This record gives sequence, structure tokens and C-alpha cells, in this order.
Amino acid sequence: MRRALLALCVVFAALLDYFILPLILPARILPDIMIALLVSLGVLTGLLPAVPIAVGAGVLLDIAFNRFIGMSAIPYFFASLIGAAFYSRFYADNPIIPSAAAAAAAFLKELILLAALLLSGGKVNGVFALFALHVLPASLLTGAACIPIRILLKKNLLRSSFRLDIDYTR
Repeated sequence: MRRALLALCVVFAALLDYFILPLILPARILPDIMIALLVSLGVLTGLLPAVPIAVGAGVLLDIAFNRFIGMSAIPYFFASLIGAAFYSRFYADNPIIPSAAAAAAAFLKELILLAALLLSGGKVNGVFALFALHVLPASLLTGAACIPIRILLKKNLLRSSFRLDIDYTR
């Protein structure tokens, strides 16, 4: 049940990122729902479950939608690492900390993609305008999207039926 819920969350986040949100929002300020999901998973489940999901989702999304395989897997890997850094900390229950981590991970993703663009010979007109009009708003929206995602995952993913307790018997 837990694996099916995680797979459904990843598929829904990919649908939101690639199909639904580009129809609703302007192209410059799209939040990255997958990063918000992976940071939330890292905060709620820790390093071991979050990193393989992040790398697998990144590779599958690259195969389906991108020209270069691995360009999404690297930022998603770092997003799950950033989220897992706050796993089982006393301030991880505060939704502001994971949302700030998601905003930082989205900013890091945009930096990685910009570096890959510049290293491959691409040109950018106005790097500061790019940061002001695309990177910062997208990062802030990703952080804002992390709050409801984290609340939904915490309610559904970490119910008592998913955790084994000492007092829990079947």
C-alpha cells in the first residue's frame, strides 16, 4: 500500500509538472512539484527511502520528457538529500523548514540547469533578469507548494498502520 501510494504521488507530481501547471500558470513561474514532493519525502521518511525514489523518478522523467538522461536525476537526488537532512529533527514538524528546504532545492536545480546550459554552449541574455523573473519566483512557489504536499503526505503516508510500534500487534 505504501509503495503504491508513493508511486501514485510521483506520477501525480509528474503530471502536474509537465501537463497541468503549464496550462494554468505562466511559463516563467512554474513551481517544481516533484522537488516539493521529494523534499517532503526526505523530511518524513529519511535518506534511505527518499534517495532511490528521487533518482528513479528523475531517470524515468528524463527518459520520457528530456533529451539528456540524468539532468533531472541529479537535482532530484540533491532535493531528497536536503530533505533527509531534516529527518527526525525536533524542528522538522514545522512546515516552514521543509518549505525553505524545497525552495533552496529548486534554486539549486535551476543553478545546475543553468550551468549545464552554459557549459553546452548555450547563451543567456541577462542572467540577472533570468534570476529575477524565473528562478526566484519558481523557487518561492516550490517552497509554498511544499506545505500542502507535506501535510497530505504526513496524514496519509505516516499513519499508524504504516509504522510498526512495540505495542502494535496484529
